[in-house]
Amino acid sequence: MTCCVKWRTTLKRDAFDRRFWHDFNRLPAYVQCLAREKFQLWLRDPFHPSMQFKPLVGNVWSVRIGDHYRAVAQKHGDLVVWFWIGTHEDYNNFVRQLR
Repeated sequence: MTCCVKWRTTLKRDAFDRRFWHDFNRLPAYVQCLAREKFQLWLRDPFHPSMQFKPLVGNVWSVRIGDHYRAVAQKHGDLVVWFWIGTHEDYNNFVRQLR
């Protein structure tokens, strides 16, 4: 499967840390494509209903990547740093550790 959505190179309000890329590169190709599509939507409308962008704890937020995956970010003012992406099951374990 080839994904036609590319990462934008000028993300002014977003950053991705090394851990995010480590997790991202371990995902199946179709999930990577879906994540790219979601982040393009994120750039246009972070609060689009399909994103389910919601706070977790403090300044840590999550976004839905399809039915079975989530991405997690930390907000620093206008900057959003994406640091985790994975399965919903791993996400649930991750959230338990945060709380």
